[in-house]
Amino acid sequence: MYYNRNRFVDFSIRHDRQELGEQTIFKMHTHTTAELFYFVAGKAVYHIEGSSYELQPGDILLMRPSEAHYVEQSPDVPYERICLNFETTIFSALDPDNTLLRPYYDRESGKRN
Repeated sequence: MYYNRNRFVDFSIRHDRQELGEQTIFKMHTHTTAELFYFVAGKAVYHIEGSSYELQPGDILLMRPSEAHYVEQSPDVPYERICLNFETTIFSALDPDNTLLRPYYDRESGKRN
């Protein structure tokens, strides 16, 4: 398994890779930060608040803080992802009225991730 984590003031980046036959069991969880999930390779289904997304390499998902989620990966192929967790306040100076985040928050939980 390859693992790299860099921590900055308002966000963290994580890169994970499991080789053929390796599998990590992810449990349903939430974060206090937002999460941007980039699917690099593999075969997986991502579950968010009752919705399921069958992933293709290059897919990007975005979860709000406290939006429950987990990924179900297949051990039949190598699996790789990059996750960026960030405080939504990093946009405050650029967008004090939260115009950029409105579509992100004005949606049903687990929909249009």
